[in-house]
Amino acid sequence: MTDRSASAQPSSERTDNEISGSSRIGGNAYQARTIHFGGRSVGLTLVSLALVAALTVVVIVVTRGGGEQRHPAAASTPTTAVVTPPTTASSVTPTPAPTPSQAAPSAAASAAAGSQPRDAPAPKPTTGSVPFAGPNLYCGNWRSAKQSANLKVASCVQVNPSASSATFGVMVKNVGRTQVVARALVQTVGLGAPECPQGRYSPTNLRIDPGGIWFSDLARCAVGGLNGKDFQAVGFAIEDPDGTGDIQQGAAVYSVHPSLKDGQLKCKINEVWTSCAPAAYPPND
Repeated sequence: MTDRSASAQPSSERTDNEISGSSRIGGNAYQARTIHFGGRSVGLTLVSLALVAALTVVVIVVTRGGGEQRHPAAASTPTTAVVTPPTTASSVTPTPAPTPSQAAPSAAASAAAGSQPRDAPAPKPTTGSVPFAGPNLYCGNWRSAKQSANLKVASCVQVNPSASSATFGVMVKNVGRTQVVARALVQTVGLGAPECPQGRYSPTNLRIDPGGIWFSDLARCAVGGLNGKDFQAVGFAIEDPDGTGDIQQGAAVYSVHPSLKDGQLKCKINEVWTSCAPAAYPPND
């Protein structure tokens, strides 16, 4: 029977962990080349570190001056290192200086601007008038003035049946966007003379604001002795800023057509003598 050394172990008593490929370095010490853990080998050498470094992809991004960018093909390893060069003073885009057009105005330009008036002149006061009022006041419709698109005209008659008299007037409306200066004319129709008994009534220099209405003075054209007569008012208006316009350039705008007989008042509307009520003041547009 062969004797075994006390230090020897049977093969069945070896563990999964063993030191292999070793060399003896004096005494009982060994220089390990490979350590086996559960059947898996891990090399603890500098070669492993070098392998990791070799598989790292370096992407260099060139940003200076808007140059091209180079991107190598992506590696199969999950770890990617990105190296970005630090920002230097040469890579910063300077803010452009203001152009002459953006600079502050020169002293000469400022002085020229200061010499101009800051406030526009105020419009002149409008020409005052008194709106028509009272009973038995009848008008024709608003009509556009022939000479000016900014003016509309309506003519009216106010009748006093018991006195067999009437007064005649005209209304001028500014339908423009700025103040107008106008001239107007009031006349009668059907009574022989077109002029009013008080004389020619044609006021000038009438200043009317946008949307405003100027009313003539009914007392300036009053007529009596109208029993058995029919009559009308006729009005004209033009824009006349310099006071030299011809009033006849404006279209004739007629009032409703009344008639007085024995104190009975009727109006001719659409060629039919009927009640004057449909023509009651104010006029229709």
